[in-house]
Amino acid sequence: MMSRKGMEGYKSLIKPLLDDETLLKKHRQKISREMIQSARDLYELLAGKTHQKLSKSLPAQELPAEDLNINMNFKIGEKEISNNREKFAELQNVITICKGESSEEMKEFESLMSAYNFWQSSGQIYSRPQKSSEEPVRRGAKRSSGKRLSMTVRESRHIPETFFRNFQKVTPKPSKESEEFQKIKLENEKLRAQVDELTTRLSKIASDKLADGNPNFADLSDKNRPTKIGEKFGLVYDEEWSEAFEEIITRQHKDVEAYEILMKIVKVGIVFCQEVAKSQMSSIETGMREPMLRPQWCSNGKEYSVEEMEANTSFTASLKKFAKDFRKATSTSSISPLCTIFKDAKLKEIIDWDVYKMDNLNIYIDACIECLWLMCVQDPPMHIVSLNKGDTYNPACFNMFMTKGKEVEYTVWPAVFLYKDGPLISKGYVKVK
Repeated sequence: MMSRKGMEGYKSLIKPLLDDETLLKKHRQKISREMIQSARDLYELLAGKTHQKLSKSLPAQELPAEDLNINMNFKIGEKEISNNREKFAELQNVITICKGESSEEMKEFESLMSAYNFWQSSGQIYSRPQKSSEEPVRRGAKRSSGKRLSMTVRESRHIPETFFRNFQKVTPKPSKESEEFQKIKLENEKLRAQVDELTTRLSKIASDKLADGNPNFADLSDKNRPTKIGEKFGLVYDEEWSEAFEEIITRQHKDVEAYEILMKIVKVGIVFCQEVAKSQMSSIETGMREPMLRPQWCSNGKEYSVEEMEANTSFTASLKKFAKDFRKATSTSSISPLCTIFKDAKLKEIIDWDVYKMDNLNIYIDACIECLWLMCVQDPPMHIVSLNKGDTYNPACFNMFMTKGKEVEYTVWPAVFLYKDGPLISKGYVKVK
């Protein structure tokens, strides 16, 4: 078993294998896309448990010597080891098909499985349950077993009235001091609740000001934050792009022509979304400005208003912020109509096909417009980059497609950045020679 320090310098062979699109496509008949994605997820789970979370999985406190001797003799059962291996069967199959059973990657897999079995058995040694960091249990929360309990019904026993009289006699009445204490306690609870509410509101205002226009602060509750959009855009290349490519090839087009068509849809799509985003923001600001600077009052069929007032700096700043927040929060409502407008109007600049009769290409276009639109409504907008023929290959931002070389022939899939000249979100693919 490798130590924590040794794990930090550990270099994986399986991860490059799972990222090698060229090798995986050679075995596409035996390995489906779903199987590849499952293998990647299983490797992340296996590596995460064995490399990163090993030290966190064991309790920090030391055990008595007698308990330690018992624990050192503990072994995980053969049945459980078999279950663990079945759990990672898809990952093992991908390695076997691509590299073989005697490869170095397979040896790494066996080593990781041994470490995983040890990690799992170590978690069973200690009787004290460990709290999960991913799903904290609320204090006082009740857990239901989902099983209906049997109910017992009994006749109530008659209690004589003398019991209640005696009970009332011995039950002490609350004193004035205890009543005052309860009132003070209740007031303190109300004040504490008000302080908590005001603190939360102040913290929200401060965080909004800090995150406004600052892409380095991400709202982790936002399902459409830049990192998630980058992941979704990468899945379009892994899934919808391949299906659309095969559908275009059936129309007797060459591979290079299919690559250019699919890439041109992305290039034209990002310009289309940028133009819509600019005009849409202007319309939203206009709709918010006029009712505030030119309020109206209607009475007896008459409308009263004055000339529009001039906006000050504070008004303009607030207007732009709330307009951006509103557009970003409701951005998904525009996706469906934008897909229709793009296919019915803008797409004619690229192809003259009836894409509604081409199911895979139709789905690919919708997926591209969805991701590109979500990129454009970020603050600041996300940025995509593609290389032209003759450009020098940049391994920091792009992966090679099919062949190796230094000079770019064409871009197959663009690289995505957090914003223009900002950090990389996901790499693209280029054909080189």
